[in-house]
Amino acid sequence: MFELKLIDMKLPSELENAPSYDHLHSVMNRCIQETVKQREDQILKHLKENGFEFENRQELEQFSKTRCTLEKHDNQLNVLKVDGIQICTWWDTSRFETDGDKFTAIIGEAPIT
Repeated sequence: MFELKLIDMKLPSELENAPSYDHLHSVMNRCIQETVKQREDQILKHLKENGFEFENRQELEQFSKTRCTLEKHDNQLNVLKVDGIQICTWWDTSRFETDGDKFTAIIGEAPIT
């Protein structure tokens, strides 16, 4: 017969201070918010270049509801039009992967043209 002895094991020091999953989730949420904000800023820039400026968020939302259309094509191309005139395009190559309610990855991002 043999005897089993229990020994104390400690995590390697680099794992002791590793960020928690909640922290990583928080960082990913901030990345997603920043990605969305950058895309929105680029769209606003293109609208401004075409003579459309807004005093506040409500004015922008009303404008987008009444005068804008977004065409989403099968090849992931998005085309923003105002009154039927193309304002900008972008490839929707970014996707946010999730596991339940937790974000696990942000894949790709193409610039707006």
